[in-house]
Amino acid sequence: GDGVFAEFESARLSVRALPLLFGRELTIGTVALDGFRLDLRVDAQGRRNWSDLLAGDAADERARPPAGPPAGPPGRASLEVSGVDISNASITYVHAPKGDRYAFADANLKIGRINESGEAIPVEGGLAFDVQPVGYSGTVELATSVSFDTATGAVAFGKSSLEATVAGIAVEPTRLAFSTQGIDVDTVEKTAAVGAVELSVLGVDMRADVQPFSYADAIQPQAAIRVDAFSPRNVMRMLGVEPPATADPAALTRVILDAKASMGDDLVRLTDLNIKLDDTSFSGSMTVPFDSAGRFFAKLDGDALNLDRYIQPAVEGGAAGEPEAAPIAIPSDLLRPLNVRGELTLDGVQMSGLQLEDVTVTVNAKDGKLRINPMTASLFGGSYSGDITIVTSTSVPSLSVNETVQGIDLAKLA
Repeated sequence: GDGVFAEFESARLSVRALPLLFGRELTIGTVALDGFRLDLRVDAQGRRNWSDLLAGDAADERARPPAGPPAGPPGRASLEVSGVDISNASITYVHAPKGDRYAFADANLKIGRINESGEAIPVEGGLAFDVQPVGYSGTVELATSVSFDTATGAVAFGKSSLEATVAGIAVEPTRLAFSTQGIDVDTVEKTAAVGAVELSVLGVDMRADVQPFSYADAIQPQAAIRVDAFSPRNVMRMLGVEPPATADPAALTRVILDAKASMGDDLVRLTDLNIKLDDTSFSGSMTVPFDSAGRFFAKLDGDALNLDRYIQPAVEGGAAGEPEAAPIAIPSDLLRPLNVRGELTLDGVQMSGLQLEDVTVTVNAKDGKLRINPMTASLFGGSYSGDITIVTSTSVPSLSVNETVQGIDLAKLA
């Protein structure tokens, strides 16, 4: 195209000559680059606007005469850079066949003194980004420090933090925060020790104590995680989902979670899982897929659950002398995207004034169809079994129920 491929406003680099000539010491002043702009494009035919640069390098390599015998190992020179200062940089990448556009602007990066003493090198920077057509945009700021030992291949990151504000994830711009006290990397053994990590997103605060792991092949770390108390209602509102109306306004307002997590290729496994939902405690295991199209699996045991708190509140009205009645409201927006299979047991459930004990529920939800079967419980000395199906994939959602009650002690029922 006719556009500029790369340009910059100003650049500065200085080298001290005498230490290089007499002491084999390469001492560089602050490397400064201001107003750097780079425009990367792939056109409709798949041609890249940087291909000619790569082709030129290959041609130069082919034209270069064969290298002569090595002149012998040179003495090792020391290196020191006063710092790196990149300001007001921007990079644009456009992939016409896919329709993707990535834009990074107002990028600034400052790196402190670099030498071979092993001292920590401070690093800080930030940028604004815009990703289309997914519609994500925002800002990112990073602060850390890096030290390395060339003799052992050890790299250490000091106290690090990353903060971002992202639009497009939720109704309002969302703040994300990540921090760690330090990360140690052994580049020879290809292992990493991360330690405690703190993450905050959508008002949910999480801490993970990560065990040392290898990155030689697939990266599959393990960690003990804890999610502090948060409100599912608030998270749903942030994501543009209206929380369901419940008889108790305080329902779905408090969740706490802790577990052991292990990362697989496409999912996270949670074991020794403990969840506190309002006043009910659950324990068990769960798998959470990375892909939104993946499937959740859960096996949980709980204590007492009061379902009357979570049902839709009664509707006032109706003709005089007639019982109040209203159609059953099915929360289609919440149920339609579910892709879940789970098994749940509860010591007791209160529902419509009835007290059920030893409740077992199996849930299978996929493609807009939710089926709860089997569902069994003990009730007034007898037993209850049910098969409930909710279909939300049609224009009019439907509910079907097949229930059996037997052996009920009528005296207890009265």
